Amino acid sequence: MTRAVIIADDLTGANVTGALLRKNGYRFATFRHGAAVGPGVLSDYDAVAVSTDSRGIDPEAAYSKVKSTAQAFLLPAGCFYQKRIDSTLRGNIG
Repeated sequence: MTRAVIIADDLTGANVTGALLRKNGYRFATFRHGAAVGPGVLSDYDAVAVSTDSRGIDPEAAYSKVKSTAQAFLLPAGCFYQKRIDSTLRGNIG
Protein backbone atom coordinates (compact mmCIF):
# COMPACT_ATOMS: atom_id res chain seq x y z
CA MET A 1 0.00 0.00 0.00
CA THR A 2 1.28 3.45 -0.86
CA ARG A 3 1.94 5.42 2.32
CA ALA A 4 3.62 8.50 0.82
CA VAL A 5 3.32 10.59 -2.33
CA ILE A 6 6.14 12.95 -3.21
CA ILE A 7 5.23 15.65 -5.73
CA ALA A 8 8.36 17.06 -7.37
CA ASP A 9 8.81 19.86 -9.87
CA ASP A 10 11.24 17.80 -11.96
CA LEU A 11 12.34 14.21 -12.50
CA THR A 12 15.68 14.64 -10.72
CA GLY A 13 14.02 15.83 -7.52
CA ALA A 14 11.60 12.93 -7.62
CA ASN A 15 14.37 10.39 -8.07
CA VAL A 16 16.65 11.87 -5.40
CA THR A 17 13.89 11.48 -2.84
CA GLY A 18 13.25 7.96 -4.11
CA ALA A 19 16.89 7.00 -3.75
CA LEU A 20 16.84 8.06 -0.10
CA LEU A 21 13.65 6.13 0.56
CA ARG A 22 14.96 3.01 -1.20
CA LYS A 23 18.09 3.18 0.92
CA ASN A 24 15.81 3.00 3.96
CA GLY A 25 13.91 -0.03 2.71
CA TYR A 26 10.89 1.54 1.00
CA ARG A 27 9.53 0.02 -2.19
CA PHE A 28 9.53 3.09 -4.44
CA ALA A 29 8.64 4.19 -7.97
CA THR A 30 8.71 7.48 -9.89
CA PHE A 31 6.01 8.47 -12.36
CA ARG A 32 5.56 11.40 -14.71
CA HIS A 33 2.59 13.74 -14.33
CA GLY A 34 -0.40 12.41 -16.22
CA ALA A 35 0.71 8.77 -16.16
CA ALA A 36 -2.18 6.36 -15.81
CA VAL A 37 -1.46 4.87 -12.39
CA GLY A 38 -4.20 2.80 -10.83
CA PRO A 39 -4.66 1.14 -7.45
CA GLY A 40 -3.14 -2.12 -8.72
CA VAL A 41 0.16 -0.42 -9.50
CA LEU A 42 0.22 1.63 -6.32
CA SER A 43 -0.29 -1.39 -4.10
CA ASP A 44 3.20 -2.55 -5.10
CA TYR A 45 4.95 0.49 -3.55
CA ASP A 46 5.37 2.04 -0.12
CA ALA A 47 6.04 5.44 -1.64
CA VAL A 48 5.76 7.01 -5.07
CA ALA A 49 6.99 10.25 -6.57
CA VAL A 50 5.42 12.17 -9.39
CA SER A 51 7.35 14.65 -11.49
CA THR A 52 5.03 17.47 -12.57
CA ASP A 53 7.65 19.05 -14.88
CA SER A 54 6.49 22.36 -13.45
CA ARG A 55 9.71 24.17 -12.65
CA GLY A 56 9.84 26.33 -15.77
CA ILE A 57 6.15 27.07 -16.30
CA ASP A 58 4.02 29.95 -15.06
CA PRO A 59 2.87 29.78 -11.42
CA GLU A 60 -0.83 29.20 -12.19
CA ALA A 61 -0.08 26.23 -14.45
CA ALA A 62 2.34 24.81 -11.87
CA TYR A 63 -0.29 25.12 -9.14
CA SER A 64 -2.81 23.33 -11.34
CA LYS A 65 -0.43 20.42 -11.99
CA VAL A 66 0.47 20.03 -8.31
CA LYS A 67 -3.18 20.20 -7.25
CA SER A 68 -4.36 17.64 -9.82
CA THR A 69 -1.51 15.31 -8.88
CA ALA A 70 -2.36 15.46 -5.17
CA GLN A 71 -6.03 14.84 -5.93
CA ALA A 72 -5.15 11.79 -8.06
CA PHE A 73 -3.54 10.06 -5.08
CA LEU A 74 -6.05 9.77 -2.27
CA LEU A 75 -4.20 8.36 0.72
CA PRO A 76 -5.68 6.84 3.86
CA ALA A 77 -5.22 8.42 7.29
CA GLY A 78 -1.68 8.19 8.61
CA CYS A 79 -0.07 8.62 5.20
CA PHE A 80 1.52 11.79 3.85
CA TYR A 81 2.23 13.99 0.88
CA GLN A 82 5.46 15.90 0.33
CA LYS A 83 5.99 18.74 -2.12
CA ARG A 84 9.60 18.74 -3.21
CA ILE A 85 11.17 21.94 -4.57
CA ASP A 86 14.57 22.65 -6.05
CA SER A 87 17.26 23.02 -3.38
CA THR A 88 18.48 26.26 -4.99
CA LEU A 89 14.89 27.60 -5.07
CA ARG A 90 14.62 27.68 -8.85
CA GLY A 91 11.16 27.57 -10.35
CA ASN A 92 7.77 27.81 -8.67
CA ILE A 93 8.45 27.45 -4.98
CA GLY A 94 5.14 28.93 -3.77
